[in-house]
Amino acid sequence: MMFRQTFTQALYNLAAYPQYAGPLREEVDAIIREHGWTKEAIASMRKVEGFLAETQRLRCPHPACKEKR
Repeated sequence: MMFRQTFTQALYNLAAYPQYAGPLREEVDAIIREHGWTKEAIASMRKVEGFLAETQRLRCPHPACKEKR
């Protein structure tokens, strides 16, 4: 359930802050072009990982996340 909420919030963040869509798309395109859709390729998407981590940090619905702020 928490993953779904984080993913939904990330989509809202992309809509609210469209300036991040370009750099994230460029990173994904470059990595997929070079490595394909592999576990290692997805793990190397640092910008995407950072965007999702920041989304979760700012909007985490779980009470334990609130303590880390």
